[in-house]
Parts: sequence; C-alpha cells; structure tokens
Amino acid sequence: MAELTERYGAILLSMAIECGGLGEAEAQAAECLAVARDPEVRRIMAHPGIPKAGKLAAFGDQGGSGDVGAVMGFIRMMVGRNGGHLIEPSLEAFLDGAERRRGVTWATVVTADAMGGERLGAIRGTLSGKLGKEVRIVHRVDPSLIGGMYVLVDGMLMDHSIRRRLSDMRMRLIGGPAGGGA
Repeated sequence: MAELTERYGAILLSMAIECGGLGEAEAQAAECLAVARDPEVRRIMAHPGIPKAGKLAAFGDQGGSGDVGAVMGFIRMMVGRNGGHLIEPSLEAFLDGAERRRGVTWATVVTADAMGGERLGAIRGTLSGKLGKEVRIVHRVDPSLIGGMYVLVDGMLMDHSIRRRLSDMRMRLIGGPAGGGA
C-alpha cells in the first residue's frame, strides 16, 4: 500500500505543479489531512453504509460541478473508487513531496531523555548546515538508549547513543561478530 500511496502523492504533486497552484494545493491538502485524521471521519470513511456523498461532505465537498482543485478532485476520485483508506497516506506523501521540492527534510532525533527546544534548535541548525537544506525535527524519547542520541535523516543513521557504544565495546571484547579475535 505504501508504494501505491507514494505514487498517488507524486501524481497529485505533478498535477499541482502543472496547474501552477502548488501553494494552494498544499494548503488544501493540509486542511483535508487534518479532516482525514479525525477519528469520526475515519469511522465515516470506513463505514460501508454511508453513501459517497456523505463521505465527501465530511471533507466539506458539496458535490458541485465547478473546479474543485487537484486535492478535492483526488478525494472525490478516491471516495468514488472506495479508496477512502488511501486518502490520508496519499496526502501525507503529497505534502512530503512538496516539502522535498522546496528543499525541506525531516530528521528524527531520538534521545534517552526529553530534550529542550534550545538543544533541538542547535541540532536542527547543525543538520541544516551540513545538508544544505531546511531541516524539521521530530523528537522521540527512548530510555533504552541509556544516554546520547541517534538521528535519522535522509536515509542516514547517525548513532551516538551509549547503547551503541556499549554494543561496540562488547563486540570488540568478544572478538567481533565472526568470533575472530583479540
């Protein structure tokens, strides 16, 4: 399903760029994504007894025939094909693609303890400088790291955790994974 929703997101991005309304499409997609994430709307989309018009009404679509834009046109198509479950991940893929096009990337910073905004800002600045693009941070806490952190950005993993250092030390002491040794 991920490959399909990535493709839908890419097609939606191409349509928005071609029509010259990427900014408008991003705003509409963000609004529709917020609607799609609502638990009540998820229930409506999953219920087979709710007619397509009712599902579209959850997104504020009254079913008119005028130009509704790429995003609402996509939602209409998905609802019409009983693909309501694909709307949310497809809109996420579209918004991710639009951000990448603008040179924005996301980094996941995982630490053993909660980290303050000032420290996260410093990490964001360092990553932005090294990558040459705007970096947005998602912070997660994983106490099993013991200390330190790891960062996942653009498919790269930078692991500076105590857990990793202890694991490396253990491997050196026992002679490595192949059992060859010290």
